[in-house]
Amino acid sequence: MKQFFRNNGGLLLVAAVLLAGVLMVGAYILGYDPLSGALELLATPFRAASSAVAGWTQEQYDKSFRYEQAQAEIDALRRRVAELEADSGLTRYKSLLEAARCDGIIQALSLADQLDQYHLSPKLLGPEGVAMECLNTLLADEDAELIAQYLDLSRYGEAVVAQDGGKLTSYGLVERADGRPIQGMACEHTNNEMEMM
Repeated sequence: MKQFFRNNGGLLLVAAVLLAGVLMVGAYILGYDPLSGALELLATPFRAASSAVAGWTQEQYDKSFRYEQAQAEIDALRRRVAELEADSGLTRYKSLLEAARCDGIIQALSLADQLDQYHLSPKLLGPEGVAMECLNTLLADEDAELIAQYLDLSRYGEAVVAQDGGKLTSYGLVERADGRPIQGMACEHTNNEMEMM
């Protein structure tokens, strides 16, 4: 192989120079600047790196902004809970959070602001209690006790809660003051929150 390059090296060099010359003339005729192409090729990694750094910087800014926004929402919720605690409304608020299956700070704030639209019956902790309350409302106490022996109070109580649109929580029965059902409440508040944003 060394022998080949010794004998033909000059010819290969002349051929390479001629090829480069032909390419330059062709590029000049076509309006292509080979120096610009080479610089473009060298600049590509730097462009990609600057784009990646810009994207990372934007992502960090967005995280920082979301953190500040979340911190403000947490502080607002903390103040609202302190107000509810002072007004003895914390138990009703907790029952509402449970009934709504609250899973966000904005929804929790929205529910706190609308707390006066809900009633809590803390003595009604289960369907049997709801059934007996309903029977006692409709009948005299003695008659309610007599009929209760022959009823499935659990199923009857569940039916009454469903009919009235309430929710049983570990704090008692939660119902809306306007009589509308609580079942769609989580979606309703989430939609309202989206409109506020």
